[in-house]
Amino acid sequence: MRSLLRRIPPTSLVGRALRKVKRLLSALRRALHDVTNPPFSIRYPKATEEAYEIFCAAVEKLPPQHAPNTRSLKSVVFDGFIWGARFHHRSIFDVLNTVRCLTRPTAPKRRDEVPAERKVSGLKLLFVTAMFPGAEHGGGLRVFDMITELADRGHSVSLYSPEDAGGSTKTLALLQSKLSSCRIVKPGSFSPADYAAWLSREGVHYDAIHYVWPYSSTLMPTGKQWTNNSVFELIESCTRRCLMDVERFIEEGRAESIEHGAFSLMMNWKLEHDAISSADRVIALTDTDAAFTSELFGVPSVDVVPQGISKTFVLDRVKEAGDAPPSFGEHSAIFLGNYNHYPNKDGLLWFLTHVHPKVIASVPSFKLVVAGAGNISDIKRRLTDTPGVVCLGEVEDLVGTLQSGKICIAPLISGAGIRGKVNQYSCVRRPTVSTRIGACGTPYRHEESIMIADEPEQFAQHIVKLLTDRQLYEKIRANASDVALEHFSWAPLIKNLEAIYVAA
Repeated sequence: MRSLLRRIPPTSLVGRALRKVKRLLSALRRALHDVTNPPFSIRYPKATEEAYEIFCAAVEKLPPQHAPNTRSLKSVVFDGFIWGARFHHRSIFDVLNTVRCLTRPTAPKRRDEVPAERKVSGLKLLFVTAMFPGAEHGGGLRVFDMITELADRGHSVSLYSPEDAGGSTKTLALLQSKLSSCRIVKPGSFSPADYAAWLSREGVHYDAIHYVWPYSSTLMPTGKQWTNNSVFELIESCTRRCLMDVERFIEEGRAESIEHGAFSLMMNWKLEHDAISSADRVIALTDTDAAFTSELFGVPSVDVVPQGISKTFVLDRVKEAGDAPPSFGEHSAIFLGNYNHYPNKDGLLWFLTHVHPKVIASVPSFKLVVAGAGNISDIKRRLTDTPGVVCLGEVEDLVGTLQSGKICIAPLISGAGIRGKVNQYSCVRRPTVSTRIGACGTPYRHEESIMIADEPEQFAQHIVKLLTDRQLYEKIRANASDVALEHFSWAPLIKNLEAIYVAA
């Protein structure tokens, strides 16, 4: 029965009726849940009132330029948070603990910068990462590159990480020769108890322990006795990303999405608050994330270490491949992403809905090539039913895949951090059309080294122009390659990282 329902086109009369039925059933389920589980505000009126007052004080700390709607519609966001807390089986005590945390001051120790002439060598470093450092996603590739570069510079690097969710050991095999020691655990064993036991067995006092992703910071208190420098890295400011989502949902009037977004905002806000409170140094990947984090959490200074370009998976491979012609033809574009990270999926759906038809209307032979790891089962039907779309899934040869298209796109409408994909596109000399969010944190300039547009019509026009204007195409791809190599080579970035590790 389900397989038959999936075959019904979503835009048909029956498909639209089914969507209405699903929305009605969802509303009925929520109403039933309300009857059997009264809201916190009814069961605990005094505690809810206290939580709301604290929440309002916390929201006032949000940078105004990032949260105009959230600040003006506090009650809507708070109600969404309460609803989300109930569905995640949180108690009123969890709610109070979360909002109380948001008003507590954070004051990580600020250390002086290392003089540029000071030589840094032979450091003992430990990376603690909540996601395996694999090449299938940008954050994992970043950790892989940092470990590789630091080891090649003579430092002793260890790793504590959960295993790859996909079961792949390919990247681990490449890392083994770079690591002094490592502990790869089952996801359920990534815990303070296991971490403490492993640190005791190793018996090493590290010059710095580098925690990547917010969840890894839950282990930070456990590691304090084994280092004098706990470094917390925001691969992206999850608080800022969730806040951007809530702002968008409010503007679009998406009530159900506001509930989910508000809950995610509060949980990530608390997680980053706790992490930054425990850290000695804080790293962001972009000036935007650094400024937001500094203002929200009261951190005197946040270090910025951008995303570098992988020597192993990109630069060396580019040298081998040369400047290959696009195998998908002169009218093709590549979109690369890990689709377990929802901003990539959001961006892809936005492109398919609003931009792709406009490009096809101007260039009927246009092909969009979708590549990358992650679960796309929920949009697989959409991809296969859309004319001119080729879905490759996870790919082994990153550079070869990017070179198979004439241009590349980064149609991102959500998310924070830095988009490593734009640098990868540029390294293989493929010009990029991106939204402002997709190019955030990069020095590429519109119509010089990238094409930028947030409106669908303009985004489509830029694609068509790059596919048909040879002179513009050659200019953009040459300049983009120069920008990428000048600003995102790992060598100077690693020196900045070393300075953070030894700052005292």
